[in-house]
Amino acid sequence: MSTNEQIIRVFEQLRDLRLQQGQGHRANAYIKAITGIRKYPKQIQSGAEARAIPGIGESLASKIDEIIRTGTVTELGPSRPQEDVERERVLNLFMTISGVGPATAAKWYEAGYRTLEEIPASAATREQRISLQYQNEFNQRIPRAEIQLFEQILHQYLDPLGIQFEIAGSYRRGRPDSGDIDIVAIDKPGVDVIGTIIQCPVFDRDLYLAHGTKKYRGVGHVGPIHRRIDIELTQPSEYPFAITYLTGPDSFNKKMRAHAAQYGLSLDEKGLHGPRGELYPATSERNLFEILGLQYLTPEERDKY
Repeated sequence: MSTNEQIIRVFEQLRDLRLQQGQGHRANAYIKAITGIRKYPKQIQSGAEARAIPGIGESLASKIDEIIRTGTVTELGPSRPQEDVERERVLNLFMTISGVGPATAAKWYEAGYRTLEEIPASAATREQRISLQYQNEFNQRIPRAEIQLFEQILHQYLDPLGIQFEIAGSYRRGRPDSGDIDIVAIDKPGVDVIGTIIQCPVFDRDLYLAHGTKKYRGVGHVGPIHRRIDIELTQPSEYPFAITYLTGPDSFNKKMRAHAAQYGLSLDEKGLHGPRGELYPATSERNLFEILGLQYLTPEERDKY
């Protein structure tokens, strides 16, 4: 294992630990540092050198020096009680369940549960119960060809009804497989768009995880394996921003927001706003890039941005 890989491995452990402790802002610091190290073209020789990497300040540089010397950090080292190591493992397992964050994972651990099979239905929400039931299936990657079949069936059902949608996420970026299926749909006056979409036979309507008027998290299948499907409903004026954001990846979205912030603008999936809240409309993704003074990147190019 190279030095950079070792640093990343330890930082990933520290990131997970901060998440379990409910310290999301500190976990984000490790996420940013890991991203920078992955892009760094050389093997890091010292913490001082690492200070040149975005996201690495004095504190993380000190940890890098310790990792280079010892292969780990004291916080994760051999002196760490075995009970803490086991607790971390179990909490990470619990947080693979949809709808389970650090607080719920800790609550289950304190109740004495150590495996997914031990968690009783009474201790879980509807979303968590469904996720527990289909966890093994949800963990399987979805081949691109399977999502294409989902898309084809959705178009056959929804196009005659005049409902516009697009599948976003890694599928839209041209990736060979995806973790779930992200649908962005455009609202239509007088129509329950989400309610109409989930009537499509690819959805298992009794297995929804969350069902609102603007968002839906559910389950569907076109083969033997159940898949997670999310629907995001957006207004026509918001669509360029929503499809850009939900196409991702996260690293691309962060850079887009940072670029907008340089001009005093705030960018999210709802729109581009000025310092006084004024809206800068965009007619398309390409137009959004133009407004920000950026060269347009196709979805397939955004993983490398």
